[in-house]
Amino acid sequence: MLCTERRNSLKSGLNRKGVRNILIALAGLFVIFGAEDLGFFEGINRYCYDLAFRLRGTIRPGNDIVIAAIDEKTLQELGQWPLHRSRYGQLLDTLREARAVGFTVIMAEPTADDPVLAAAAAHYGRTVFPLYIDEHLQVTAPAPQLSRFPSWHLHIEQGIDGVTRRVFHTLKVGGWIVPSFAAAIQEVAAAPPLPATDGKPSQSDSEISIGITQLAPMHINYHGPRGTFPTIPMADIVNGRVPAGFFKGKIVLVGPTAAGLEEQVFTPFSQQRNRMPAVEVQANILSNLLQHDNIRISDTSVRFAACLLIAVILFVLYMKLTETVATLVWLTASISVPVVVYLLFVRFGLWVDPAAFIFTAGFLYLLTFLFKLEIATGKLQQEYAAVADHLKASGHATGGRGYRGLADYLSIGGINARIAILSEATCQIMEQTRQLAETNEALHLEIEQRISAQKEISALNEDLLRQKHALEAVNNELEAFSYSVSHDLRAPLRSIAGFSALLIEECLESMPPLGKEYLERINNNVVRMESLITAFLTLSRLSRIDISRQRIDIGAMAREIAEELAASDRQRQVSFTITEPVIVNADPAFMRVALDNLLGNAWKFTTRTAAATIEFGIVQHDTLPCYFVRDNGAGFDVTHASRLFAPFQRLHQQNEFSGTGIGLATVQRIIQRHGGVIWAEGTPGEGATFYFSLP
Repeated sequence: MLCTERRNSLKSGLNRKGVRNILIALAGLFVIFGAEDLGFFEGINRYCYDLAFRLRGTIRPGNDIVIAAIDEKTLQELGQWPLHRSRYGQLLDTLREARAVGFTVIMAEPTADDPVLAAAAAHYGRTVFPLYIDEHLQVTAPAPQLSRFPSWHLHIEQGIDGVTRRVFHTLKVGGWIVPSFAAAIQEVAAAPPLPATDGKPSQSDSEISIGITQLAPMHINYHGPRGTFPTIPMADIVNGRVPAGFFKGKIVLVGPTAAGLEEQVFTPFSQQRNRMPAVEVQANILSNLLQHDNIRISDTSVRFAACLLIAVILFVLYMKLTETVATLVWLTASISVPVVVYLLFVRFGLWVDPAAFIFTAGFLYLLTFLFKLEIATGKLQQEYAAVADHLKASGHATGGRGYRGLADYLSIGGINARIAILSEATCQIMEQTRQLAETNEALHLEIEQRISAQKEISALNEDLLRQKHALEAVNNELEAFSYSVSHDLRAPLRSIAGFSALLIEECLESMPPLGKEYLERINNNVVRMESLITAFLTLSRLSRIDISRQRIDIGAMAREIAEELAASDRQRQVSFTITEPVIVNADPAFMRVALDNLLGNAWKFTTRTAAATIEFGIVQHDTLPCYFVRDNGAGFDVTHASRLFAPFQRLHQQNEFSGTGIGLATVQRIIQRHGGVIWAEGTPGEGATFYFSLP
């Protein structure tokens, strides 16, 4: 009764603490979400983001973007940096079949070659020049001769770690809304040639200092590291080494790639500091716009809702499962989150920051472990209290203090109080040990009585053993008797057979016909008597020989017997139908004797049948397998079926079909020793079927 009250008290305390534990878990989750929102996990998320690109590897970009690179070869052939702008005009004349041409080269200062470039751009009509925005938010428009052509911003957003992961496609610059360079190329490539316009921001000094607002962010789906997009030196294009038809329908981006010409950009593929030229970054951005395959970032509210749902599931699992299984669940969750995030990234181009999910799984695992430890501590406190209540010296009992949680148990006072309880419990256990010793003495007396009873049982076993030996002696005597019968009966038979053979050899020609008939009868009866003795001995031994069961194929055994029978009289035409394989668990030697008799009977009783058939097979009888031997021979009257298996009982005359009358009795004894049954069905003149079962 007291234990029941304590268990109820413990359950009540645990229920109250269960609500408290849920509130603690929720508070921890909101702390994690808050840390995520404030950017505490930014480094982990960005590392995972970049790693996903590197694990995914390079994906082949489209064939519609080509980079005309201002590389070392171009500088050697076309002049030192900066190139004369007339070279850019020559480039535009060569690229007249391209869909659009975009320059990533800043052309803010006026030069003498500007009219040449402006004329080529006006003639071509699908050219885009960039605006320049410096670190002080100063916006510089192209040179006056070029400012009348479409110009757009080249600004790309670098992260706090210097890696460029996104671009803003719209900048609000004063009163103008300026699209990105890639958006402008996309628009120009899809529309008819744009007329020259002076609607872009410009002043007489080509510089304005205004505020900038960034809109329409897009995360860049980089196709690979530097060199992924097809790149052709600008010198090869200008000098005619590349056919003009090669650029038909393509978008050409012109920009420097030679080292030292322009600050290059870190990308997620820059783990070996292999930075990417700005013109190739713009190629990646433009490809994302054309193919609509930019990286999409999961909504924060959706991500937090999914994280909360997973947290509920994990919290329930952690609390319900054992510590070992809970650890496996935590490890599985910690591994599954990055895997799922990576699959979403590769398959759908969707990025989900994994840090909150990983921290949530780990936090809940640690928290539930502490909760379980606290629950175990409470149960231990209740057990201590139960021990203290039963002690004779109650001065050390602390059972009335109640359960105060893990902190109370681990405190110095709490530990000392429980040590005192254990000390008193030890004294009481020693007293109980003395009482157990007295009980052991009583048990010892009972054991002695049982030993005496065991001796009586041993005496009975010895008596049974003597009876067994006596039975074995009787069996030996029966074996000797059988041998004696075999020897004593066969000796006269051999004498009769010998004298008959002498009469046939010496007196057959002078013997009258009646004497020959008598002599033939004597020989036939000698053979029959020999068969009877053999069958009788076989039948008597069946009860004494142990059965050795094993898996055998009686179908194959029946096939061998059928072949032997056919070989014994090749003049007969008998059709055998044998089912194979037929696997049973039986003694091979015994089953050979049984099948020999059954198939031998079928062979014998079909001697007077013109088209004799003998069949061995298996059928279902009362849901159990049943085996049969069937023939279309002489058959028998079913009213006399009970005599078939009796020794020396025959349903046919000896002059019709020879035999000993013991074969079927032998078969029945074999089947019964296997735990089965045998029966027969037949019709006179239409054959007989013998069925038997083997459990």
